[in-house]
Amino acid sequence: MVLERSEFSLRELLDASLIMLREKAHKGKLKLDINSFPRTEVRIIADERKMKQILYNLLSNAVKFTPAGGAVCVNVVKEGGFFKISIVDSGMGISEEDIPKLFKTFTQLESVYTKVHEGTGLGLALTRQLVELHGGTVWVESELGIGSSFSFTIPIALEITTNHLPYLPKES
Repeated sequence: MVLERSEFSLRELLDASLIMLREKAHKGKLKLDINSFPRTEVRIIADERKMKQILYNLLSNAVKFTPAGGAVCVNVVKEGGFFKISIVDSGMGISEEDIPKLFKTFTQLESVYTKVHEGTGLGLALTRQLVELHGGTVWVESELGIGSSFSFTIPIALEITTNHLPYLPKES
């Protein structure tokens, strides 16, 4: 697999990814939003199409496995030479013994809830492959009955420092 790198806005990519799933979240009575994002304009150099696939896979799983009335949110923080992007949900959670199986090809966890939602078992394996191709890592933290946080890192190639606070004229 080859990366076709270009420069683009991480915030715009996240916004577009959320728009793709907003209707599905609305039908499921879920809150879907970005909770935290750096104050600087974040432009990254990566394969935009593959980054869209990573975000779509993680967000669609979070929406799919979060019951009505729950929430799915995105957090982006700068950590060293990376941006850490986390998709946090208030879904059913994953047992500790099932976590190592998550990123394996053709693996779907068995539960009453997952039998309702069909899939190929390829999404998380592909996500891991695409994140690693970009030089990042992907992992999950989860608690049964509480929810999950799927996180991945992407190297910082470019960050433009621009304060996004509104302009306030000086008082005279």
